[in-house]
Amino acid sequence: MTRRSKEISSISRVGRTEPFNLQVSRGQVAYHTPVEKFGVNPDIVNTEETIWQQGGDYPWPASVQTMYVSSTSDDDALGGTGVEKIKVFGLDVNYDEVTEEVELDGQTQVGTDNQYIRIFRAYATLAGSGGTSAGTIYIGTAPSVAGVPPVVYANLAASNQTQLALYTVPSNTTLYLGSVGFTAAIAQANNNVTASVRIREFGTNVWRTIITQQLRDNQLFLHFDYPLAIPEKTDIEMRAISTTTGVNGVTVSGEFEGVNIWNGDVL
Repeated sequence: MTRRSKEISSISRVGRTEPFNLQVSRGQVAYHTPVEKFGVNPDIVNTEETIWQQGGDYPWPASVQTMYVSSTSDDDALGGTGVEKIKVFGLDVNYDEVTEEVELDGQTQVGTDNQYIRIFRAYATLAGSGGTSAGTIYIGTAPSVAGVPPVVYANLAASNQTQLALYTVPSNTTLYLGSVGFTAAIAQANNNVTASVRIREFGTNVWRTIITQQLRDNQLFLHFDYPLAIPEKTDIEMRAISTTTGVNGVTVSGEFEGVNIWNGDVL
């Protein structure tokens, strides 16, 4: 390698010639953290629901608490054929980000080391010969029945990843929301889905809709030239309702992305 090529290589490594978004993703821009959230609700009819795998309205925790992890299958355990460990992401009592790895014990609940005011992601980190979960893995309250907790805050199954189209902005940061996307698969003619994004700022009990769109068997992606500023500790939730009735609901997915930027003084 020539001296010139070495210099170019060195410049590329520190990100001086790369797009700003790529530099952020590579961790080369201090006080900036990329955020991408996505989820799916497989059965939405004519009642508005949160876009998450469990379905229904998301039960936002009212207080900080120990979370409990369990599965509907005893094969999801250390030495089993299913998932052996998952990594849990959330916020603590101060709304600071915390994470930990949890070893599964089948249908028996395992308590987290951390306490959480919010859970916003979990995924499998170790699995047995099956390569994926043998049952549905839950994160929620105790006590469980056959691995299912009384209150579910997150779940994951064959995808090995939670499907939660919701988030809470960590303390001392502002989320700049750059894009939002929805997909709806509507089988019945002349039906549609109304999808929305709503927020609840810290210290209030008011949910406010900031984006509303209608879909009919298609995708819709919105990119904001001027990103929406979402304050610290604000809850964000994607929701949907369909005009479809009957037993066959509509599968709706949602995703959003942006960047968390530190609010404090830069040293």
